Amino acid sequence: MTDRFITRVSELTFHRESAIPFHIPRLFMCDFSIQHFHPHLYHHYGICYPDNIRRAVTIRQAEFLAGRYIAGLTLERLGVLTTGIPIGANREPIWPSGVAASLSHHRYSAVCLAAYGEQYRCAGVDIESIIDSERLQRIKAVFCSPEEEALLRASCLPYEQAMTLLFSAKESLFKALYPQIRRFIDFSSATITDIDPASGHYTLMLAQPLSAELFECRKFSGRFCFLPQGVITLCYW
Repeated sequence: MTDRFITRVSELTFHRESAIPFHIPRLFMCDFSIQHFHPHLYHHYGICYPDNIRRAVTIRQAEFLAGRYIAGLTLERLGVLTTGIPIGANREPIWPSGVAASLSHHRYSAVCLAAYGEQYRCAGVDIESIIDSERLQRIKAVFCSPEEEALLRASCLPYEQAMTLLFSAKESLFKALYPQIRRFIDFSSATITDIDPASGHYTLMLAQPLSAELFECRKFSGRFCFLPQGVITLCYW
């Protein structure tokens, strides 16, 4: 269903089967219109309107609504019924028991990745607008090492796309890890070791131990796809 606020809903697939296999995580995206946001839409969609969101600026209220909308739809298509997705102590979504899921939004789009916990323990998704070159020069040292930058420059991707992909890939990994470690980690905790633009795959490696299971040098595979002005990354295991 779409309306003047939710303008488009689509399912994104990263596999070639014509029918979506039962065990594959579901990934849905919606586009939304800030201009057509109104607080009454929370009631319209049957979505909880928390006090801290009521006090937020309009863009934050709209992003939260779109995020919870697409999260509810994704869980529904997965076959999971829920009355809502509460906010955790660190503002993280509290997902239903038995589900590994993740949520992200940027400007005018929101995405949700969800899978059954029986098949997957962790899931992370991120969507980002392509970072322009001027901003990259200011912030790249925060999330990218010289070695990583050299690897990205060696790929066939345009520089801004490649750097945004790195930023987003680390965000996806950290979101997937959070339910296990219950703390935030900085960008130097993982490094990109491989990127394949043709297949849309990348590999990240932990640069430090986070737990006995999450040991230094453990590798994680991820997927990515570029949008007209952005990128989506995801990882799950």
